[in-house]
Amino acid sequence: MLPKVITEALAKAIAGEFAYHAAEPIRQAQVLNVLAAANYTTGEIAELIGTTRNEIELTVGLLGLIELGKDALDQGLLYVSLARHIAQLSEANQNVVLIRWIRGDFKNEGHATRYVQALIEDEGTVLGLN
Repeated sequence: MLPKVITEALAKAIAGEFAYHAAEPIRQAQVLNVLAAANYTTGEIAELIGTTRNEIELTVGLLGLIELGKDALDQGLLYVSLARHIAQLSEANQNVVLIRWIRGDFKNEGHATRYVQALIEDEGTVLGLN
């Protein structure tokens, strides 16, 4: 295990910023990323925040969104739950999905999520992961 770069007290203070930025999911992801960069594990961060490891991973994953996705999220045009799925896609497929979402091509969030899940599976197959 790598040594922590910051004290636990400072880590707790940084973790407090997570709740403060509840309306800003990208900012929350950046806060979590600071803790990860300080050598805190996903489990330790989850404990500091009071959530699950999966929630931490999904939130940090938002940093993988292309700018169009981050902007749509900031403007309230994109649901956080959908953004978490989209962030798992390649940049090209993120662009396709985001343009279609913003244009209103999907019936609802569930329809878009199923489409994204199919793309994630396809990308995994292409990469030989499935």
